Amino acid sequence: VNNLKIVNEPIKYSEEESKYLNQIRQNIALNKKSVQPESEKDKIIKLSDNGSIYYIAQDGKRYIFPTKDDYNSWFNGLEVEKIVSLEEIQKIPLGGNVGLRPGNLINTPTDFDIYLTLPGEKLAPIDKELAKIVYGEDFELNIINIPIYYFTYYKRIPKIKNILDFPLINPSITIDENKGFKNKKL
Repeated sequence: VNNLKIVNEPIKYSEEESKYLNQIRQNIALNKKSVQPESEKDKIIKLSDNGSIYYIAQDGKRYIFPTKDDYNSWFNGLEVEKIVSLEEIQKIPLGGNVGLRPGNLINTPTDFDIYLTLPGEKLAPIDKELAKIVYGEDFELNIINIPIYYFTYYKRIPKIKNILDFPLINPSITIDENKGFKNKKL
């Protein structure tokens, strides 16, 4: 009978992987602390009738924050100062949703995979082990569970399989940049 001993040895990374992992972790830390610049505050409006919160994007349309998590991922609980009536808001064309800020981990009740939100309103599946390496042992506490009907809002892309495939996400990305509007003439 073989007495196999299972040893949990730390994963060894190349110098390139270690540097990249540190850079990813720094960006994640900044992303968690970061809120949108003061100039973005003027682009948030709240409907007086039901409290719905919208972002007025560079294309002149209003985009709704479907959940509190979506709003807080961008503005971290910032109080909305501009309250508008239904009549006022109806003058602004509806553009769609504001998804979660890139860099968040999400899942849905009907899918066992974990996904990383990426710029351009994309989702990439990510292994739990990789999520643990990048986000820490308690990464599951940071997973945002979203309703399945919001899941279809995102474009799914191929799975992130290793450290070097993990994208560096700009911690100061704006909603306009995430939607692809920045520096575009509309």
